[in-house]
Amino acid sequence: ENYRKVMQELSTFATSGKVISDYLPRFLSPDFLQVIQIYEEEKNREGLLDFDDLMKKTKELFLKNPSILNQYRKRYPYLLVDEVQDMNPIQFEIMALLAAPLNNLFAVGDDDQSIYGFRNASPDLMLKFPEIFPNCRIIRMNRNYRSNYRIVEMAGNLIQHNKKRYPKEILAVKEERGHVICKSFPDQDEEAVYVREMLENLPENKSVGILFRNRSHGEKLRQELFLHHIPFTYPEEKKNPYSHFIFYDFES
Repeated sequence: ENYRKVMQELSTFATSGKVISDYLPRFLSPDFLQVIQIYEEEKNREGLLDFDDLMKKTKELFLKNPSILNQYRKRYPYLLVDEVQDMNPIQFEIMALLAAPLNNLFAVGDDDQSIYGFRNASPDLMLKFPEIFPNCRIIRMNRNYRSNYRIVEMAGNLIQHNKKRYPKEILAVKEERGHVICKSFPDQDEEAVYVREMLENLPENKSVGILFRNRSHGEKLRQELFLHHIPFTYPEEKKNPYSHFIFYDFES
């Protein structure tokens, strides 16, 4: 947990566009500024760059060498940028530099889906888009073709409490209403037990689909179903968790 906060803080500083003296840590105490200072000095001493440095150096290169920036503007006269709500300040600045002066820019995003704040993604940038690009045209895609009316309605009632968002009304194309039950759990173990008990109370031969945010979130439930001899199919073959690229990084 502490390691993750350290990495988040280092990345947030790097993508903030600020110097150390102007930066206020978001996840750790102000004393962490000393760690940032040591980290930056060590990289400079060893001639190393991390991922965030690649963006910082790109921005610096464009600002210090207009001729190089113009080369890339000519190479990419039209830009299409997806997931704008998840951009951090430096990414947004690079996009704006490349788009100028013609601003042939098509940006796609959903301010209600900004979930990478821990990586310094800022939905504020998307909200300020019309100010930064005053001649832009906003196209709102407010029809949901995937979910039924009740799901869209409840999601809208929840997300409207977000303070930083464009006001909008999402309309469901599917008219069937159905039922939605919202539950929260302290951990994945209790969640898996709850779902397993629900499945056990279903009529025999009833087929059920279960969706997850990503494959790793299904591991606990899969273990629970296996231990209680509940038949299921899993679309992806189970992989050795130690084959993840993160472990290879540790080994190297």
